[in-house]
Amino acid sequence: RAGAPSGGDGSRDAPFATVTEATEGLAADVIVALARGTYDEAIRLNGTRVTLWGACVAETILTCSQPSDSAGTLTIVSRETGVRNLSIRGGLRPGLWVGSGLSVHLEDVVIAEADALGALVTDGGHLSGRSVVIRDTASGAADGLFGRGLYVQTRSTAELERVAFIGNRESAVHVRSEGSSLRLADAVIARTAGQQHDRILGRGLEARQSATVELERVVVEDNRDASIICFDAGTELSGTDVVLRRSARDELNQDGGHGLAVVLGPAVTMTRLVVDDFTGFGLFVLGEDTSLDVEDLVLVGGRPRDAPYAGAGALVDMGGHLSIARGLLARNSDVGIFVSGDGSSLLLTDVTVADTIATDGVEPGSRALHAQLGARVEGVRAAFLR
Repeated sequence: RAGAPSGGDGSRDAPFATVTEATEGLAADVIVALARGTYDEAIRLNGTRVTLWGACVAETILTCSQPSDSAGTLTIVSRETGVRNLSIRGGLRPGLWVGSGLSVHLEDVVIAEADALGALVTDGGHLSGRSVVIRDTASGAADGLFGRGLYVQTRSTAELERVAFIGNRESAVHVRSEGSSLRLADAVIARTAGQQHDRILGRGLEARQSATVELERVVVEDNRDASIICFDAGTELSGTDVVLRRSARDELNQDGGHGLAVVLGPAVTMTRLVVDDFTGFGLFVLGEDTSLDVEDLVLVGGRPRDAPYAGAGALVDMGGHLSIARGLLARNSDVGIFVSGDGSSLLLTDVTVADTIATDGVEPGSRALHAQLGARVEGVRAAFLR
């Protein structure tokens, strides 16, 4: 219990004063119960199948006022651990650190206002969880960089359901490296801002370097630069029942604002995708051997701006491939679909492109489809309506 006298034995009448005392030398299959209070310490959770269980999320708080960029407020140092019913809040270090092939399961946990990273899963670590919120991660106090809610790297994995990433910075969810994977189900990713140092980015989800991502029932809204962006050959992302809404431009460069961007080699498949209210392209497919395949698409409402193609429906360029089966693209700006360059290709099956809006004073006006410079277009039951 926070504030208890030192020298306790862990009983109800003489509780330990710190979490560190309570978790030293634990046997397997133990629950460590935490009373309401704030525990200001760097915690290393030891013991096999040990669960840290708070009295309530709002009033059981782990924090650490000692700065570190190599450990978290809570660092997992054993396998099959659990954390339930508490908050990891503030402090001068990442909130949760899982590495070295270790694992933890979170349930009813809030990670808020951590430094640089809300949760880091690295070096073969594994994170699973249900009913988790990661919010308001701050850019690093020392350098103003990052502010990522969840960072998964170096052959690590994360599986989360009923999870929200709210008000983080730079990239709310970032997955990279071959062998790293992420699965999100019933998730919201919202209101990501640029990092404090230079206001750059503000992406909802970013996948790179041959990482694998699977999404089910996910809403990504009010982010910057891109709601979802994938880079690099070998990167794979699949999604079912995904909504991308209100993508704004990067605050520093006033660039981007895409719904879904697939760049330089990834393979992305989506089923039942909605893209709405964006300032760049709704779909952005760029680069040789880059592919995006969508079934059941609604892409509407790109915001007109004072530049060509800002708020346009879809771009395919530099050898990329876009396939849409059963889709509606409507009320976008300047062009519904723009396909450019030798090797770029577009396949439409049961697709309607309608009501494309010309930006006032910007040439060349509105077009449902524009193909140029050797691009290839195939359509089966495709309608292009003014």
